[in-house]
Amino acid sequence: MDESAKGWRPSHQTSSSQEVKQLTEEDIASGNYTIHDVIMPLPGWNIDYPAGDIGELYTKILKEDGLDPKRMQRDQRYVTHLL
Repeated sequence: MDESAKGWRPSHQTSSSQEVKQLTEEDIASGNYTIHDVIMPLPGWNIDYPAGDIGELYTKILKEDGLDPKRMQRDQRYVTHLL
């Protein structure tokens, strides 16, 4: 993923998240990774969803809940009229 093309840059000063690597067939064949290194992403606004059947399943489930995986970012302003 090219983060700069999306206008996003990771900030290690403001994030405790570790960098995530999408494994390739070559990575798996190298023996450097096991199933214990694989994580499935939680839905969010800056997520690289898996490809293939799993990615399609993510999209299907999100859309069933009225969510669009490509439009997950929302304004985080305070709602003062409810306080």
